[in-house]
Parts: sequence; structure tokens; C-alpha cells
Amino acid sequence: MYMPGGAITNSGRLAALAHGLEDQAAHLEAAGVPDSGSAQLDDVASVNDLAAAVLKHASNGPSAAEAFAWAAACDTLDRFGAHRRNYRVTWTGGVIDFTQSYTQVPALAPTGEISSYTGRPLPPDLNRATFRAPASMQPKPRAAKIVAPVVESPAAPISKAPPASGRLITVGAYLGDEARPHRKDDEAVQS
Repeated sequence: MYMPGGAITNSGRLAALAHGLEDQAAHLEAAGVPDSGSAQLDDVASVNDLAAAVLKHASNGPSAAEAFAWAAACDTLDRFGAHRRNYRVTWTGGVIDFTQSYTQVPALAPTGEISSYTGRPLPPDLNRATFRAPASMQPKPRAAKIVAPVVESPAAPISKAPPASGRLITVGAYLGDEARPHRKDDEAVQS
């Protein structure tokens, strides 16, 4: 709702927000949940950041426990400790794809060799600091759950006329949900 001078009332702003959220919900319900997804995190301190990113992704993704198990399988020698790391995780059908997913720990990369051109050390080789979970530990894909959309029945039409102005009744009485009137005046109106 607009006020003089172009200001928007709080109720108008909230109504517009509600309408936008309803449109977004309808779009998501019509589109369905994506079956696959991925998460890329750079320079994070722990696997908790990875689990949070996987859980926030709008797809049929793995659980936090599965993300923790995958990360532990990448660090079988328990070398990551407090080192900062990069994660790249891809999943399909809620299962992490071990061949496409990896962890990089730049602090564990061996120092670069000396360049024959400049005489200076080359940057560390991050490929030698990339860790993957063994493909033999890859879980089997989960069976997809196909759920039919729920169609809400339209509201029952209101058969009673609203009360005369100046008289207040409850919402339940207006909708016909209350079995008995509250006042003797209401009995005369309903007859």
C-alpha cells in the first residue's frame, strides 16, 4: 500500500514479501527437487563448513553424516588437522561421487622445484596435495523417492452472509464451525 509521498506501509511491504515467497514456493513445488548437485568450498578450516554447504544445497544431497564419512575417507592418515583446505564434492541421487570429489590441503603440498629459467622456486604442486576417498568405498546409489504433488482442495464456499455492521461474531461462527450461538441475539439471526 502506498502512502502520500511514495512511502510504502509496513503491511504493504509484508504483503509483497508474502506474495513473492508464495510464487517462489509454487515454482519450487512445480520444478521438483534436483537429483544432483555440487559444492565448492575454498580455504575452510573444517569439515563442518562442508557439511553445512551440502545441507543448504537445494537438491537431493547427502546427509551431514555422509559428508563427514567421505571427508574422513579422504584423510585416512589423519594429516589434515587444523590446516585450511578446499573441498569439491559432487553427488547424484543423494550419494557423493567419489571419482569426482576431492579435498585439497595446500599446506601439505611439497615445495616447488627450482625453475631453470628464473632460479626461483616454483609454486607448490596442488595436484600432489589432492586427496580422494577410495573409489572402492563408493556407496551404492539410493533409490529415488517419487512423490506425487499434493493437490489442495479448494476452500468450501461460505454460505452465510456476513453479520450486520456493528455486530461482531467469531470467525468460527462466520464460517459455520461453531455448533451453537454465543448470544440469544445470534439465535434470532440464524433462524
